[in-house]
Amino acid sequence: MAATASGWSDYPYLQPNLTLSDGTPRNYLAEADVNGLSVRYARKVSDQSICEVGIRNADPTAPGFRTRATVEHACYRLLALGVTPRIEGDLSKDGGLDEEARRTLSEVNSGLKFKDPWRRGARPLADIGVLHPGLCGASTDTIAGVTQILEEGGHQFDVLDLNMDFSPYRALIGPDVSHSDERWSAKVKACLSDGGAVLTGCANTDYASARPDTGTDKRSVALLENHFESYARYATPLHKRAVLDSIAKLLPEPLLRHDGPSTLFTSVLEQKELNRWVIHLIYYQPQRRAAGIDVIDSYIPLHEVKFSLRAPGPIRQISLRPQHHDTLDFWEKSGRTEFVVRKMAGHQIVSVEFAQ
Repeated sequence: MAATASGWSDYPYLQPNLTLSDGTPRNYLAEADVNGLSVRYARKVSDQSICEVGIRNADPTAPGFRTRATVEHACYRLLALGVTPRIEGDLSKDGGLDEEARRTLSEVNSGLKFKDPWRRGARPLADIGVLHPGLCGASTDTIAGVTQILEEGGHQFDVLDLNMDFSPYRALIGPDVSHSDERWSAKVKACLSDGGAVLTGCANTDYASARPDTGTDKRSVALLENHFESYARYATPLHKRAVLDSIAKLLPEPLLRHDGPSTLFTSVLEQKELNRWVIHLIYYQPQRRAAGIDVIDSYIPLHEVKFSLRAPGPIRQISLRPQHHDTLDFWEKSGRTEFVVRKMAGHQIVSVEFAQ
């Protein structure tokens, strides 16, 4: 299947040589950022963020191309984070790809186009704001650990700098370093005054002076160890549990929770004009097949996962989209909306439509 110079409109998610011709200012990211904090930070900087996804192996010295499921995983994760993927690839005969790679590009592009109605105008929702650890000189392990723990806990979070608006978030998380910036102290004070909560990564973080005099002890926790860094290095459950238990205390009613495995990635986006939320569920199992190369070559189904949603109003319908049109049963319990996804594999969209 070949694309001519005038036929690229049929392949909106493919881009030869990773360049765009329309001149629209956008924020470009490398694929190495997909699993880190950079994507979550970039989407706050610009709602026109684009991330490159390669068809070739990440190691430039490795021959061959990636599997379809591996490319899909990177692309769907970006969609779930509210960032547009652009796949490096040229379907023309002189594009340097073999037939299998060309078929992978075409099929992944078709899948993305099929799901495009649930991408357009969608904005990520989050109830936790994380101060970017890199702003405070934190280690790369700390940065990785923040992402790992919060995603494995199923939390919805944004990554912020001190010039951004912290008011939309019900909880704030500070980095694993001592941080006495006056702007951070002011953000913490405002959050606690508005009934929010704060988790800081080490006990000597200077936020105590920013707290109101009374009533905030149950809404602030200072961890005694660098749990984020330790979890990234050693994956010890103790470190993850310490952080997630603290968040559960501070944020007992998160935006979304589920009883599935920690490898189930979730995100919640809002299509305001359509009066609906879009929940992305991503369940792939990458395997380290070679040094520095993770491969996905099969889809493992996930069964009977129950979700609990803190909805802002009455819900009209919850359904699986777009490959199914199954309407899901849902019910109210303790002020939350619950539903069950009976089976999924790879990527699944759940559409939550609200009553007018």
